[in-house]
Amino acid sequence: MKFNNVAQAIQYFEKYSDIHGKATLEGNYKLANSSYKKIVSAKNYLLSMDEIDSLEVLLHSKSNSVINWAASYLLFSKNFSEISQEKLAEIANTSDIFGLAAETILSEWKLGNLSLEN
Repeated sequence: MKFNNVAQAIQYFEKYSDIHGKATLEGNYKLANSSYKKIVSAKNYLLSMDEIDSLEVLLHSKSNSVINWAASYLLFSKNFSEISQEKLAEIANTSDIFGLAAETILSEWKLGNLSLEN
């Protein structure tokens, strides 16, 4: 996807982060995989524009999937790393798949296994 601006990339990121979460819950791996590629496309655009911090608005989403995705990239932000860790810790306390995902993201972050490349 070619983005025209940051706002469009954020909307795309949010939409496909939510779809990824729903597809995961449904066990629809094809839709989840295709959504992942679209999330990464939006993230790469934001990185290329030096606008990764603009994902911060998504930390206030009603969707834990959207928060997990935004927070996983904002962990690398000087401005939003701390709040991202807090949001992930909150979600990690839930007993669903998103809680497990948040716990894993935090664990891998602390081990230094995450990067902005994926």
